[in-house]
Amino acid sequence: MTNSYSYMGTVKKVYIGDPSYVVSESKWELICDQMKAANNWNEFEDGLLVAHATQFGDGVFPSSYCKNGYGVDSGMLGIVPDYLISNWEEAERLGNVREFDEVKSTCIEYCEDGTIYFYVNDKIVDVTFTGEELYDEENQ
Repeated sequence: MTNSYSYMGTVKKVYIGDPSYVVSESKWELICDQMKAANNWNEFEDGLLVAHATQFGDGVFPSSYCKNGYGVDSGMLGIVPDYLISNWEEAERLGNVREFDEVKSTCIEYCEDGTIYFYVNDKIVDVTFTGEELYDEENQ
């Protein structure tokens, strides 16, 4: 399958959070189609865009960097490069936007207990625990 997300410029910003919040609807549909074709709903990687399922799907999960935690409606958390972000206002409000001189690599490490480590340029930039919700959205 061809990489639908090729980009020749320099990536300087990334968003960490639920990718469905900031990627355009048409691009999100392509991502979902790729996951369906691969029969893998747990993880996605294409260029600098990486995502992994949380341990329990949707909810709000604590973060070492994002003070209100990460809200999740797609069942996934990920790192989205700047060229795929369609709504910067939502990105700033709903996740963790980080700026770098240049983003050369992104990676997610998922642990069995639900901990997710987010790496940019081989350095940890955030950690979240998805083994339990920060709070139940229905009972706020």
